[in-house]
This record gives sequence, C-alpha cells and structure tokens, in this order.
Amino acid sequence: MGRVDRFERRLQGMVGDAFARVFGGSVVPQEVMQALLREAEDHIEQLAGGRLLAPNRYTVMLSRGDLDRMAGDRAEVVNSLSTWLAGQLADQGWDTYGEVVVFLERSDALH
Repeated sequence: MGRVDRFERRLQGMVGDAFARVFGGSVVPQEVMQALLREAEDHIEQLAGGRLLAPNRYTVMLSRGDLDRMAGDRAEVVNSLSTWLAGQLADQGWDTYGEVVVFLERSDALH
C-alpha cells in the first residue's frame, strides 16, 4: 500500500471517527463524503484548455439534533471533510478557485 493510500485511509478514519463520536452512528460519514463528491461532479465547469473547475464551497444540511450533538466537535468535522474533499478533487484533477470549505447548517426539514 502506497503513501497516498495510507493517508487516504487514515483521513477517512479520522472523518469517520469524528462523525461516530459526534453522531453516535446516526449519520453515516461515507454517505456524506460520497454526497459531497457527487455534488462536486454535478457542478463541474469546463474551462479553456480542457481544465475542469469544481466548486469550492459546500453545505451539508443536518437535522437540529445532529447539529446540536456536534457542539464542540463541529470545527473538527468541518476541517476533516474539507481536507478530505480537497484531496479528492485534486485526485480527480479538478481545479477550484480558492480553498475548499465545507459548511454544516441546520435544516428543520430533516428529522
């Protein structure tokens, strides 16, 4: 296993551990991570020279209960998701304008 593979597994573990600690398993980190990647892919723009531009701002909507459970770990989860997604975008060869940032917001429509 190469350095990149080990790093990716470690990062996925950190994101997963942060979610497990905060949400107690009610939110599945792999689902959130795949949804972020799908969102990026769905909004790719073709630039001159064949370059591809992905968005650099993403918002994950969570229920009030899930967001409340996050309290002190919110910054860690945001940082882990942002770092993971930036790596995935780079692996795909997609560019962004600026730093990749994931925001977490409450949705009253979610239970």
